[in-house]
This record gives sequence, C-alpha cells and structure tokens, in this order.
Amino acid sequence: MIVRSSFKCATCGQIHTVRIGMGQEAHQSHRFGCMNCGEDMVVALNVDYQAVAHWTEALENAEHVGEVPGAPIMNVDANFIMPESERHTDFAFPRLTQLRAMNKVAEKHGSLAAAREWRSASPNAAASYCFGRKSWSGNIDSLGSWMTTGVCSAA
Repeated sequence: MIVRSSFKCATCGQIHTVRIGMGQEAHQSHRFGCMNCGEDMVVALNVDYQAVAHWTEALENAEHVGEVPGAPIMNVDANFIMPESERHTDFAFPRLTQLRAMNKVAEKHGSLAAAREWRSASPNAAASYCFGRKSWSGNIDSLGSWMTTGVCSAA
C-alpha cells in the first residue's frame, strides 16, 4: 500500500507530495533531500495494526500541508529500493517489479537464499540501492546487507 501525504520544507517552503510505501513496522521514518534547497527532510508513516489505521507526521525540517496539484513527487518505501528513474514519478510501483524478480528466484531455488542471482536478474537494483542508500533510513542494515553486500564502495 502507498500512503500519499504532502509536506513543506521548513527551510525554503517547497511543497512535496510524498508517496510512502508501507512496510511492517509501526513507525517508519524516511529522510530525503528537499527538491529545491537540498536540506534533509524527515517524515514518518505510523501504523496502528490493531485499530487498522495509519497517519503521517513531519519529524525534521518538514510541515504537513494540503496537497498542491503539480507539486514535485518524492517516492520512498520502507522495504524496497526506489529506482532513481522512478523516484519522482507519480503512480510508480517498483516494489511490484522487485517482487516479481524475487519470486522468480524463489520459484527456481525454493527460497530467496540466492540473493546474488536476484541482483543479476534485476541489473538496476545495485545501482538503485547505492543511490537510495543516501536517503534510506530504518531497515537498511537488515535489508541492505543481504541484497547488496559488497556492491557499494561508499555509504
């Protein structure tokens, strides 16, 4: 599920439409650079699984605002890599492409243990990870380590 919310950069006032791919955690924070001034903004998606509810919040250098038509899009996801080519695209669903690639490996090997083959089946995954690592927060160590061990030379 993707939750759509709008935030304004507290530094320069640029409004962003942020599309957050929901993960499994109750609190999922995301850091990204303002598309105007470059200052980091931190927003979060909170999920109450018992009440079946969710809400977004502005954590650092961000303020909630109403959606503004034509505002720049920022896509973030708690569990999947956002390819650079789709990072600012409305109606982008890269997790579906990545899930298909992972499913092919699982069907062939009976599990996702063959992560290295998954990386080669999705040639942009490593490059996207290296790009996205700068803006990812949260589960980067647990998810990133099995997907990209040794791929990026610098974090």
